[in-house]
Amino acid sequence: MASTTTSPARTPLASPPSAPSTPVKPKRRPPRYKNPETAALRTRCRTYLDETDYSLWSFTDFWGGDEAARVSCQEMWHRELLRIINADKDPQRAKAAVVARNKYKQRGQVSEVSNGSKAAKPKAKTQKHSGKSGIPDPPQPQLPPPAYEPSSPDIRSPNSKPLSLHEQKHESLSADRRWNLPTGRSVEDVLFSWVVSQSDEARRVGQVPRESYAHSYILDVEDPNIKRLFDDEEWGIIVSRLLPLPAVDDSLRSFMYKFADAKNTSELRHLLISTPYISPDKTYSLEKHGDQAWVHSALSSLVILYEHSLVSGNDNLEAWFQINVWGPIFDRCFQHIPNISVKRTESQSLSNTTRKNPHPPTTTRKCIGNRYDGLITHNRLEYGAVEDSKDYEYKKWASDSLKLVKVLHDQLRGLETEVRHVTTALEGFRCVGFLTAGLECRGLFMQYGGGHVCLLSRSEGYKVPEAISPVSKLIAVLVGVWQMREVVRASVGNLEDFLANTEMQFKVALGQMARLPAILPVCMDTDADF
Repeated sequence: MASTTTSPARTPLASPPSAPSTPVKPKRRPPRYKNPETAALRTRCRTYLDETDYSLWSFTDFWGGDEAARVSCQEMWHRELLRIINADKDPQRAKAAVVARNKYKQRGQVSEVSNGSKAAKPKAKTQKHSGKSGIPDPPQPQLPPPAYEPSSPDIRSPNSKPLSLHEQKHESLSADRRWNLPTGRSVEDVLFSWVVSQSDEARRVGQVPRESYAHSYILDVEDPNIKRLFDDEEWGIIVSRLLPLPAVDDSLRSFMYKFADAKNTSELRHLLISTPYISPDKTYSLEKHGDQAWVHSALSSLVILYEHSLVSGNDNLEAWFQINVWGPIFDRCFQHIPNISVKRTESQSLSNTTRKNPHPPTTTRKCIGNRYDGLITHNRLEYGAVEDSKDYEYKKWASDSLKLVKVLHDQLRGLETEVRHVTTALEGFRCVGFLTAGLECRGLFMQYGGGHVCLLSRSEGYKVPEAISPVSKLIAVLVGVWQMREVVRASVGNLEDFLANTEMQFKVALGQMARLPAILPVCMDTDADF
């Protein structure tokens, strides 16, 4: 039998002597901002938000225009507004903070490659924050920041608000080179005052100001709001600067009228067969027979669509209209000018890229700007642009119009550089925009007006008829496109004549020609990455 052993009982360990009771000092919370500059920036931001009425909160006022401090000011601005959203007991003040945050997106959430382009953009990762009130961080809307912040141009004191981007641009315009009217006013000042008043009114009702052509000193002669800014004498002087559209020559007009009596597709096809654009016994000449060949080709292409009832503005996509309708009408028309090219499918504008990259890039990537459905080029110089859509939708039409007008302004500045900022040469240029919506189209013309101002005019609105009868409506579309092409031809000829001036080129080569200042200002960019 095995013996059992019992382990000795364990005695509890003696507890260590207790230390004398002394009050425990709470750990001191380290300051949130160790950098005194950051702490001072937070104090300045909070002081601005506390002392300024929340309906007038503006990042530009708080920022002050110092590019070196822009990023830090943006971070502090969004952080302090988020604090108000999550912790402030005043619901109106919290709502104003949401609006103020949404007005100006953070720089890190803006694509570095392109603004508004259809190129691939990196997706920024966002993180939701919630404070005591449980209000989540509102998503950043895809809206541009305010175009500018208004300030008084008449009174400048040490305590006045800093100049906005638009005000800085306006004050940089040379006063002695502005377009001064006989009444003593300048067109630049009138447009600037109107833009400021429109912005103030938008902010008064709680809206974000929208960009207009007047931001870039582009005067739209068909805008009734702009016309009301001038009296009859001033307006007469302004519109007198508009260049007329070219008239159709007699030979082309008579050739078009031969098809005007067609009442159906059978009659039109019979006329196309019996009415050639050149006699068999003659030799083809591009100068003599090019326009007639284009009209004959366009009608021959469209009659096939009419025969199969394919001309409709309802069921077709944008590319279908580009290929089947506007290709024969618009693209082939410009092919009759030597060295002219209509670049299609999301073309990148060199003029627009130059504006968006005024300085050498500090990174390996540059902003490429917008892309367009077509660009009209001649020897790498741009003379026009095209924007297409499958149907008429107001927001898309307005957005495409602004996009198109701004690139026409960029192209006109590019031509100004080619003629070395000579005013008399700049007056002979016009850039053409072609805007389509399904079967509808309209031409836009950008030209130099005076001072630092460009004039924007438009052609009549045209529409390709869904039925072949009457053919006169289809011929009217051809006439409108032909006039646009002749405007481009005239601009190309004016540039070639300027460059053919051997005396001037000799002075340029010897460095004897004075360097003239730029005439047209850079187009105002109110995009988020400006």
